[in-house]
Order: sequence, then structure tokens, then C-alpha cells
Amino acid sequence: MNILFFMRYWPIYGGGETVTATLANEFVKNNIGVHVAYQYYNTIETKPYSLDDRIKEVCLHTTENFKKSDVVAVQEYVRNNDIDIIINQWGCLELCHKAVWGTNCKIIHCCHTSVLMPVTKPSGIKQTLINKILSQKCYEKFFRWNQIRILKKNYKRCDRYIFLAKSFANEYKALTKINDKQGKIGYISNPLTFDVFYDLKKYSLKQKEVLFVGRIFEYPKRISYILKIWEKIEKNPSFNEWKLTIVGDGDDLPHFVEMSKEKKLQRVSFEGFKAPQPYYERSSVFLMTSSSEGFGMTLVEAQQYGVVPIAMDSYASLHDIISDHENGVIVKDDDIDGFVSELENLMTNEIARQKMAENAVHSCKKFSMDDVKNKWFELFGSL
Repeated sequence: MNILFFMRYWPIYGGGETVTATLANEFVKNNIGVHVAYQYYNTIETKPYSLDDRIKEVCLHTTENFKKSDVVAVQEYVRNNDIDIIINQWGCLELCHKAVWGTNCKIIHCCHTSVLMPVTKPSGIKQTLINKILSQKCYEKFFRWNQIRILKKNYKRCDRYIFLAKSFANEYKALTKINDKQGKIGYISNPLTFDVFYDLKKYSLKQKEVLFVGRIFEYPKRISYILKIWEKIEKNPSFNEWKLTIVGDGDDLPHFVEMSKEKKLQRVSFEGFKAPQPYYERSSVFLMTSSSEGFGMTLVEAQQYGVVPIAMDSYASLHDIISDHENGVIVKDDDIDGFVSELENLMTNEIARQKMAENAVHSCKKFSMDDVKNKWFELFGSL
């Protein structure tokens, strides 16, 4: 069997790419031929993951508004390499759909985000036209209608439609009103990306450190929320020994470094792109304030290292990962004051924090590679 992961950008430091590399390495160990095709090359100094030498990587140089020649390029690659299944991770599903015409290749389309993404604000000429023609409320209705229209199209373009959690699959069915007689819709969680679990006997070595790991973008990560939260923490002298560490890179990094200076924050460190394991090893609390996520891999990574996650309740699959006040903390979305209160409780109560850390290490084992891999193999068999 030959599998082709189809990506938009590669390589890049992000959850979807890291999971792709993790699955690709596992599949090739099980005598599956694995290829990774990507539309655009993203240059980064250090590749954030290692790939088995048997995995073939290829840039197909396609464009956002792809042409017939782009379809031919993908189609020829599928035929020349006897690809049986395309797993569309972040690539263009329409391009995949057209490229497999006349072949026996099947398409698994993976949704790595919330089913409905937040309404994005138009800009430039588009904003001017909307201001003249539509009210903001009408625009939001149109935006949602268009999202659901695309979701329905995606169902027709693939052989299996896979979400990261049962909650997302159910939400998709409710929104699109698709009865799924063909049995296309399913869900498989992301696997753990590390093969080690924190040694809880070393918990006393944890530092008074609060951590964020991820891409440094305001949307959808809402890094501004993290800085607003930390601003309130720094004003409380009870937490003078605690510090905030932000690990990751992105276009908005300079903006948030400047924001930190404007707020006169004293105990914030921007580390840039780094391997996150050493930070997980020493940190005690992990923050997530995203407006939406597909699965929130960094939450599971934090749990794996005994870092207690606290997250805003902004996406359905969060509840597949965190049981509130058992292996982490869930705060009402957009409630910055509530977040500060829960964070202060975590930092103050070391006994409760350690208990949650222990529960987190044990609970995240349900996302082990063996379980996730077997679900993928069952899916391949169904095709």
C-alpha cells in the first residue's frame, strides 16, 4: 500500500505538520510506502521533526488558484508512484479530487480545525463593498452560509471525511444535515507526538513557570489574551517568583514583544522557535487562550510532561482532552478575569496542581500511537 500525505506548506512548525510527520514515520515502520507532497515550501532554520529516510518528500509547485497543469502534476505523481490513498491534511481538496479522476486512488480528507471557524473581518476593497451593500449582520450570515456550502462540497469530494473528535463529527452532521448513508464521516484523534511520559517522582523539580507553546499569531491563538492575563498576575506580589515563557515563532512575534514592553511586563520571556520538551520538563502550568483549535496538540504534550493545562472553552474537542479540575482547568471563553482567578488558584495550591499533573500524565495515554495507528489501519481496510 502507498499513502500520499498532501500538504499546503512543508516543512513548518505546527501541530498539523508535526502529526503528519509522526504518522508518516509510524506507517513506514509498518511496511507502508509513504510520500509527502506539498504545494509550497516554507523555509525554517531547523526542521521541527525528523522523517524516516524511506519517506519521499516532493514539492509540486502548485498555486492557490490551481491550473490544469497543477492537476496533471498531482495526477502523474499518483499514477507514477502507485498511490492508493491520498490523506489530505492541509492541501487543496478540490485539487486532490480532480487529480484522482480516472484512477483507483481514494481520498481521506482530514479536518484539523473546528467545524465552523470564527467569522473573519474583511479588509480593503472587500470591506468597502460590504459596507455599501451589506450590514455587518448580513455579512456574518453570508459568511456562515458560505462555510456550510463548502463543508457540503467537501463531503462529495472525498471517500472519507475524518475529524479529530466525535464532537466535531456530530457538529458537522448537524450543520450540513447530511445523513451519511455512505458512511464517510468518522473521527480519529491525533496521536501523542512524544514517546516518553514525565517521571512523576521528579515533580518536586518543577519550576514556578507558566508556559505557552505554539505559533505566534493573534488569530486564532489570541496571544494578546495571554499578555493581558499575565499583566494582572504581575500586579499581584504573591506571584513574584513566577514567570511566563512563550515558545514559538510567527509573523506577530515582534508585535507581542512590543506589547509586552508597553505593558512593562518584567517576567515574560519570548524564546522563539525551540524544541519544546525542555520547557515542558520544567514548567508547572500551560496556557491556551485560542479562539478555535482542531485538537490542541500542545495541551496533550503538556499533559504528557505533567504540565497542568488551563484553557478557554472555545472548541468542542477540548472536552475530549481536559476533564475540568481533574487533569486540567477549563475556563469560560473570553473570560479573562475568570482565567486569572483559576490561574492564581493553580499557582497557589501546589497539592491540587500536583494531583492534576498526575491525572494528566495518565489520562493522555488514551492518545497513544498504538491505539491511533490501529484506527488508521481499520480506516485503510474499509477503503
